[in-house]
Amino acid sequence: MLARRTSVRAAVAALGVGAVLALSSPAAFADQPPVTLTAGPCQAIQKIETHYYAPGTAEQSGWHDAQAIDPIANNASDPYYCQFKLTDNYGATPLYSSMSGSESPWWYDGPGHHIQACVYYMYAGQVKAHQCGVTN
Repeated sequence: MLARRTSVRAAVAALGVGAVLALSSPAAFADQPPVTLTAGPCQAIQKIETHYYAPGTAEQSGWHDAQAIDPIANNASDPYYCQFKLTDNYGATPLYSSMSGSESPWWYDGPGHHIQACVYYMYAGQVKAHQCGVTN
């Protein structure tokens, strides 16, 4: 009976160690599928991936979400234009804004952050149409 208890305890301990290792690895944080955002002739992909942040490179080191916006269509004709933005804290903090077709840098989206990607179709500084992705 003692041998059975010992083997059960060993199995439970092994499962616990396995769970800790699994949850601390990048596989525990799944990349999210890209989301296509469209506003008029303006289109971008919201990208959310898991990135590793070394100590001192972000607010918290380890595996955390990172987010970028990648414009794929910038077909507005003057005087109309496209604008691609990333904001943090539910839109309160601008991180990135561009009217070009280049992808933004990756931004740390770990604990305490709520980044959102948005595409705007603009005319004379006024929003004609827009679409925002999920707030992560």
